[in-house]
Amino acid sequence: MEGAFEVAQRLRKRIEDFNFGSVDAPLHFTASIGLLSVAGKDCADVDVLLQELDKQLYEAKSTGRNKICGGSFSQFRS
Repeated sequence: MEGAFEVAQRLRKRIEDFNFGSVDAPLHFTASIGLLSVAGKDCADVDVLLQELDKQLYEAKSTGRNKICGGSFSQFRS
């Protein structure tokens, strides 16, 4: 999970820093990211997995945006 978090953090920062517009008309965005690590035995149902991942994305958006939220699937299903 740490590797995925680091990649997501670099992506989030690059999006935040990048000017999608021009010098005269800058345009900046931010990104909220939900992460979920899954062990093979944790989830056989993709729909359940996507629902939990969606909850993590919503958590990132609702607690300040421009951030990453997540954890292990078994942590949230216990």
